[in-house]
This record gives sequence, C-alpha cells and structure tokens, in this order.
Amino acid sequence: ASVIHPDGRVVDVTYASGYGSVALGADGLLYLGRTDAWFFGALPYSDTTESSWSGAYTNFLNSVSTTPRRLGSGTNGISPRAVASGVGLTLIAREPDLSKSAVAHITKDYATGWMVGDCKLATLCDGTTGTITGGTVPDRSGAGNTLTVNGTLSRTADANTDLVWHGPFTTANYYSRAHDGDFDFDGDFDISLWASNVGTLDSFVSYQDAGESTFGDGAYIILQTAPDGAVRARLGGASGSVTLTGPIVTGTVSALRLRRTGSLIELLVNGRVVASTSSPVGSLANASATFRVGVITYNGALVDVCDGKIALLRLSATASTSAQAAKAYRDERARLQGYGLLGGTSNNVTSLAEGPTTGTLTAGTGDGASVFRGLRRIAYHDGASTGGLMTSDSVVAVGSAGGYTAIGTAAEAIVLRDAVDVIDEAAGLAAQDAPPDDEAVADTHLLLSLRY
Repeated sequence: ASVIHPDGRVVDVTYASGYGSVALGADGLLYLGRTDAWFFGALPYSDTTESSWSGAYTNFLNSVSTTPRRLGSGTNGISPRAVASGVGLTLIAREPDLSKSAVAHITKDYATGWMVGDCKLATLCDGTTGTITGGTVPDRSGAGNTLTVNGTLSRTADANTDLVWHGPFTTANYYSRAHDGDFDFDGDFDISLWASNVGTLDSFVSYQDAGESTFGDGAYIILQTAPDGAVRARLGGASGSVTLTGPIVTGTVSALRLRRTGSLIELLVNGRVVASTSSPVGSLANASATFRVGVITYNGALVDVCDGKIALLRLSATASTSAQAAKAYRDERARLQGYGLLGGTSNNVTSLAEGPTTGTLTAGTGDGASVFRGLRRIAYHDGASTGGLMTSDSVVAVGSAGGYTAIGTAAEAIVLRDAVDVIDEAAGLAAQDAPPDDEAVADTHLLLSLRY
C-alpha cells in the first residue's frame, strides 16, 4: 500500500501478499485490509513493512476463535467503521481493547443490531415474515448456536419497516436450545433484546434446568415482567441469588438489557441503568440448563409465556459499557422505525464510502447502493430510484466527499447529493424515551451522470 503525501513523497507499507483495500479516515488514520486482517494506524512517513508499522492489528475473521467476528472472508472494501465482503457488510464500533468492540452484520436477509465482543448468539433478526413450524432459527453471530422451534411461531413486520417481530408465545410455541457451554457464564455477560406490546408476567429469556425447585435445581437466569408489568431479572448462581426490578414496560416498545461486569449486575431499559446490585451470585453455569425464549420453568412446569413480541436477541460473554449500551439503543431505535437490510438482491458488497459531513456510509453491491446512517438504511440507489439514469445496478465503486456521493457502475458513473436522514440524535439520551421522527426522509438529488 502506498501513501502519497502533499509534498509528493510516496511512502510504502509492504506485505508479501499485498492488500485488498485501503482507506484514509477522517480521523487521520490509514486503514488497510486483507483477507484475514484489518489494520489501522498513523500515516507512515517512511517506507516500512507491515510487521514494523506502528498501526494496530486485529485478526478480524469469520471464526469462533476471534472476537469480535466479521462476515465472510476477503475484503472488498474498508473504511474506519466497516468492512465489505462478498457475503455482506460488517460495521464496527471500536473500543481501546479491540476484542471488546461491537460489530453489526448486515445483509439483504438479516441485520443483527450491535453485538458486543464475544457474542454467543444473535437471532430473531432476519427479515423473513410468516409462520415458522419446527426446524431451527439461525444464529447470525457466527457462534453457530441455532435455536429449536417448538410448535409454531409467528413472524410479523411492522408497517414501513423490514424489522420482524417474533411471537406471541405459548407453553407449546417457543424457541429453545439444549444445554450449551457458551451460555454457562462464569464471569461477565450481556443479554439484550427488544420487546413490543408485552403484558404482565411475560417472559423474554430464561436459562434453567427442569428441576422441580422454584426456578430449577441449579443456576438460572430469567428476564421477564413482574405481576405489575415492571421489567424484572432473577439470577441464581453458585454464591447466591438476586432480583432486580425496573420500570413498567407493558404496552411499550422497549430495549431491555441485563449485564454483569465483574461483580456488578445491572438491568437497563432504553439504554439507561434502572437497577443494579453487587450482591454475590457467582458462576451461572448449569450443565442441565435449557435456554428458552418466550417462557420460563417454575416448579418444573413451563409458565409465564410472553404475550407480546421479541426481536434482535443477543447474548455475549462480554459486558457492554454504558456508552455501548447507549449507542446501541439510539441506533437500534432509529432502525426500528425504518429499514436496516441491504437493499436489492445481492449480498456482494463491492465498495464502501463514508460521508464525512453527513455521517453516512454507502455500500455498493451487485444490485445497487445502500446508504446507512448508523444501523438505519436511509436510501437505496438503483436504476428505478434514479429514474433509469443508472442503466446498470452492478455497482463497482462508490466515493463520498463534500456532501456528495459518486456511484460507479458497470455502465456509468453518477453523482448524487448525500442522502440526509432527518432523525435528530443530537438530544441523545436526554430524549431517549421519545420515539424517533417518523418522517425521516432521504433527500437525494441527481447532479451528474457520465456514461461510457
């Protein structure tokens, strides 16, 4: 990879196999990508080798052995906050400890939401609607922890969005996974999900054995609503048990999160901590436990089914930070109001470009270009949306600067004003309980079309 400085100097960073993609970030850093790695660091001012360069390095793989995990292999494009591959788009929100960074996987078929660090499960995030009977529900985290479909479940999309809700549940219709060591949390963990229109004593997730004691004979984790509709978490481990209770969430759409960081256990609603304790619980490992979605066991029987709906369920062996939880809430709340999947029919993300003035990310694919702000897709460009001026939907390159985006296809190049999403996030968490603007729009105008 070569860097050309303003004074004309050309400085090389060399690696035997070369690089698949390069980018200069608005943060002033150089980004390099190849099949199995992602580098970033200060611009070099003299020739150097990869091993000697002072940049940071991570084995950013689609593998259970790496944390966090990306989609696919190969690097078709790279930016300070995303990696493009032939099977989809990976967004990354970096942390100083790269292993605790958050990633989000986006394809035309599913979008995970933010997954923190060593994510063990990301599910209920596909765009497929209709009923599902038997079989399994995919885990999109890369950990391979699919869920079993017990009975028949409904999958329903809200109007004007591609987010799909799962539920309601019954004692015969729920998701489960037999004991899995990935869910035996000895230390830190993080459970997050979105819940809609739930009632009282509605259970979201549980990890319990079938013992006839109150919550089973071993360690347990339960996240549900209480008889008055307040969100409630119950945990029992090797060293004790605790109950955390938050605000009433019945009849709402809420982001729920339960996490443990060291000895601190916290319950969060809409990105904010609503209850916490440092009471000792100890290991939550239980070799006889079953993970269930939509129901719990009580005195050995299935009870307290979720009458509402659930989406974007994630479990991680890494606890989120307060900043990560707040960002996840803001980004996912906006995504719930619109579209979050890649537009078109292709998962082959060929190129990336960040809009430094608008905060957008444009992903060119084999079928058009999708423009994201956070996790929300605010525009999709193809032949139809440009009035036929794009005669080819096969996008080979994209670029953004000064509020404009250029899209190069197999047949022409066009220049557009950057899409603008009018959702105002400036208020941050001060207004987090207010819904985002339902009239968010993509304001895009064609300025130039070049064909050859």
